[in-house]
Amino acid sequence: MNIEYRDKKQSRKLIKIMFSAYEMKRIFDRVYKNMAADVNIAGFRPGKAPRKMIIETIGTQKLANMAIQEALREGYLEAIRKKSISPLGNPSIKVNKQPSFIEGDKDGLEFELEVDVIPEVTFTKDYTRIKLPHSKEDAVVTKKELDIAMEVLAQRKADLRPVKRGAKFGDKVEITFQGYERHVALEKLASKNHPLILGSKTLIPGFEEEIVGLKKGEKKEFKIQFPKNYHAKDVAGKKYLFKVTVDNVEEIIIPKINEEFAKSLGAKSLVNLRSLIKKNLEIEKRNRDFQALEDALVRELAKIARAELPRTLVTAEERRLRKLVEEVAQNQGISFEQYLKNIETTSEKFSADIVKQAATNVLIGLSLRAIAQKEKIKLSENDSLKEVVAWLIDKVKK
Repeated sequence: MNIEYRDKKQSRKLIKIMFSAYEMKRIFDRVYKNMAADVNIAGFRPGKAPRKMIIETIGTQKLANMAIQEALREGYLEAIRKKSISPLGNPSIKVNKQPSFIEGDKDGLEFELEVDVIPEVTFTKDYTRIKLPHSKEDAVVTKKELDIAMEVLAQRKADLRPVKRGAKFGDKVEITFQGYERHVALEKLASKNHPLILGSKTLIPGFEEEIVGLKKGEKKEFKIQFPKNYHAKDVAGKKYLFKVTVDNVEEIIIPKINEEFAKSLGAKSLVNLRSLIKKNLEIEKRNRDFQALEDALVRELAKIARAELPRTLVTAEERRLRKLVEEVAQNQGISFEQYLKNIETTSEKFSADIVKQAATNVLIGLSLRAIAQKEKIKLSENDSLKEVVAWLIDKVKK
């Protein structure tokens, strides 16, 4: 076996491998021997029939293909072992010449492999001198923040009680509505059993005010104009007629924040509950602070890192990012095309953005791995790069 190495790119290796006719004959014989043991021919014990008869039974072409596949496998494994190459994904293979294994054939096997590898990463400046912004928030939780958190917790534990009176701000209602343009019903302006807390300002300005005072089962028609800066440009600034039916009205009963409330949540006392909530808020603040530093760090790292990105990694990251967005659309119960329309982008721009983001993500990943290797940072079993990020943030902050 003869192996020639060429660097097509820093991130891609081209390997030429040649087996002589003699070497290929030996591989053919080895494959034949393994197959012959299981061949049954009348009048002979398994594997003991004449070679010609066994080859005819198995099929010359089948044996030839198996011998070539075995040579491709052996050649590839030896080539990457010899130069300690760590391939990214499966190689592409091009066979230039192959033997026929016919008596007297002097042709060997010649093929080329192309495989992506981890490239060298360089930095235009010392990564330990990256400038990071100072923390914008203190991990200390104020009394006001704690009080607000307690109120939010109480709201989450609220009970709902059906009422016969007209709806008022603070109530939870369910409405079915249909929007019309010149008496034509528009699907995009319709919803059935739509949940809404009056006063939450989740619908366009003025819409919720029209619901106030209506009882369960009552209907109302009104015209309303969408804001000029509304995110959906096709309806922004336009006035439409809406027909609304109130399906349900419920009063939200928020529990009082007292000892009983605290114990219902498993706390020993109200003081204990406030202490637990305060600790959680402190952790959230520290996590937000670290996340902000991490985001700033990787942005700066991407600016100073230089590497020839392997197509294999970039393509895999593009697929991962696209799948995440497709799952978001699926969870929202809409098509991918509708999701793109909702975020006001085109398929072409989305694809371009995905390619750009995938390249950045791969560059950051390669950079962090290069730093881990250089600084001898031991990665965890799941090969997380969080340890490298934490090490670098600590180094930079010093």
